[in-house]
Amino acid sequence: MDQCFSNCERVLGYYITTKSVEECVSDIAAWLKKGEKGKYFVCANPHSLEVARFDNTFRKALENADIVVPDGIGIVIASKILGGTIRERITGSDIFLGLSSILDKEKDKTYRYFFLGSSENSLSCIKQKLKNEFPNIQVVGTYSPPYKEYFDEEDNNVMIKS
Repeated sequence: MDQCFSNCERVLGYYITTKSVEECVSDIAAWLKKGEKGKYFVCANPHSLEVARFDNTFRKALENADIVVPDGIGIVIASKILGGTIRERITGSDIFLGLSSILDKEKDKTYRYFFLGSSENSLSCIKQKLKNEFPNIQVVGTYSPPYKEYFDEEDNNVMIKS
């Protein structure tokens, strides 16, 4: 979280961005355009913060994210109660659509997506909708893993090879 001290506030022990969805999308687009690797954002809602209390790996993922967006009205309310400045919920789909809109307009470079999760039917619908709405973004693959509470190393290797 390299830029969080001036653009974040602590909510229930985590740095949550106070930026707008447009600012978050702009930051993420800049990472991609610069070819920065290893950066990621997290969508935090009250449930995810509660899960992180008991799951150290998940907690570390939240703590080390480059941007944590307030994806849940409970985060917005907590910020207000704590005297913070977060005033809008930012969902993963807000980021996805905003980012796709920016990347689709790039004429010098083709951006590629890989979708992991959901059902085969949903993934097929996502691919078609993306093709219609953002034709300059290429879907290079999808993978619909079986539902499990825990993925072991073999499961992870199958997903990586997909």
